[in-house]
Amino acid sequence: MPAGDLYTVTSADLGKTLFARDTISNGLFAGANVTSTVAIPKAKATARFSMPSKVKKSKTSILKASITSPWVYATGTVTVYDGKKKIASKTLKSSAKGKVSIKLPKLKKGKHSIKIVYSGNSQVTSATSSVKKVKSK
Repeated sequence: MPAGDLYTVTSADLGKTLFARDTISNGLFAGANVTSTVAIPKAKATARFSMPSKVKKSKTSILKASITSPWVYATGTVTVYDGKKKIASKTLKSSAKGKVSIKLPKLKKGKHSIKIVYSGNSQVTSATSSVKKVKSK
C-alpha cells in the first residue's frame, strides 16, 4: 500500500491479527521501519430458536434456529441439548444466512429443558441460547 493510505477493516479480517509497517520519512530515524499489530476481534454471535412448547411424545418436532452476527453469516455447527444431553445437531452453511431447521427425536413424556449451542468459527464467536421449557405428552 502506498504511503499515507488507509486500510478499512473488512469481514474477512474478523478474528485475525493485522500488521502495519510504516517507514519514518524524516528526522533522526528517517528510513527506519516501525511495525504495529492490531488484533481484530471475532463478530459476536447470538443464538435463538423457536419450537412448540408442547409436543406429542409419539411425534418428532422441528426446531428453527437462528444465529446472528454483525458483518458475516455464521457457519459451523448448531447442537441441540435437552438438559445436558445432546439430542441433535446440524451444520449451518453460509448460504442459509444464519438459519437452520433441525428435526428433533421423539421426546419422552415429561418436561424438557431445550437449548441450542452454536460452535462458532474463525470469524464468529460461539453462542448459547436461553433455555426453553417444553412439555411432551
